[in-house]
Amino acid sequence: MNTQFASEQEKLLHDIGVLSFVVIELSLYLDTHPTDQNALKYFNHYNRLANQARQEYSANKIDIDGDIKLLEDYNAKIQGLGTSVNDLNQRQIIW
Repeated sequence: MNTQFASEQEKLLHDIGVLSFVVIELSLYLDTHPTDQNALKYFNHYNRLANQARQEYSANKIDIDGDIKLLEDYNAKIQGLGTSVNDLNQRQIIW
């Protein structure tokens, strides 16, 4: 699929959404498969990419605090199903 973006910022925001989805799904998978080392490697890799994309997006002086707030609200609703957004943003998770 070849998606056209109006700007580099729009593409970066799209990439952040995709990477965040992957990180959340891998986190949920690791909740039920804590010894899967390959999944942990994928999680750490995509979490790093997501953090890099967020930092690049923020470096362009675009406020993503509202997006982070939405993720935190979502995380509050699904307590116990995964790690917190802050955990995902600030460190690698070792299972």
